[in-house]
Amino acid sequence: MTNQRSTLPGLTRTLILSGAAVAGLLTAGCNIVGPAVYFIHGPEKVKPQFVLPPERSTVVFVDDRGSVLPTRATRQRIAKATEQTLLAGKTKSEIISSDALLPIATQERFGKPTGIAQIGESVGAEVVVYAKVDSFGLSPDGAQFAPVATAQVKVVDAKTRKRLWPVDDKGEWVPVEAAVPTATSGIPRSHSERAVAENHLAELLGRNIARIFVEYEAEDVAKRVGGDGGT
Repeated sequence: MTNQRSTLPGLTRTLILSGAAVAGLLTAGCNIVGPAVYFIHGPEKVKPQFVLPPERSTVVFVDDRGSVLPTRATRQRIAKATEQTLLAGKTKSEIISSDALLPIATQERFGKPTGIAQIGESVGAEVVVYAKVDSFGLSPDGAQFAPVATAQVKVVDAKTRKRLWPVDDKGEWVPVEAAVPTATSGIPRSHSERAVAENHLAELLGRNIARIFVEYEAEDVAKRVGGDGGT
């Protein structure tokens, strides 16, 4: 009992000092308040722009009608990265593997493009997340290594054949961009180095497409610009 009595006052003083320290941090200035708030509340959450219909089957289709992607495998890598991010974000929509759409992607190379609703129907999906890739490159000028990819996204109901999102006056598409911070090194020259850089960019684009539909943690600006591409 003696030890307990002697310990409690010390513990109380410690708690009081800790509270005073936090209060001091919150009033010390903007350079300290940010980290303190981050420590207390955790990273900021970014809300989804659109929630995929719960309990409905959804498939992701990446379109490369402009042939801007380096390989067919890059197209599939974007789709798989989108799926994985949707699943990690705990979407309540059932995700059908885009692997089931490979025959359609192959068929489109030799014939008329398949309708979006028909794409969903072909694999039993009720909803299609349709992403049209507009640009994909490792350098804007052939000298600077600054990978950037852009796409446009919309969501279509395969049963009603109507666009679920975006709606109203927001236009038919929602733009998505993936950009890797400019690196000090030159453009990868070997086939293997280019493949690694292209795969990284494809996965980043797929992740950003999925982030339209799930909640995620906002990245620290210093980390995002620091050189690791924000992954």
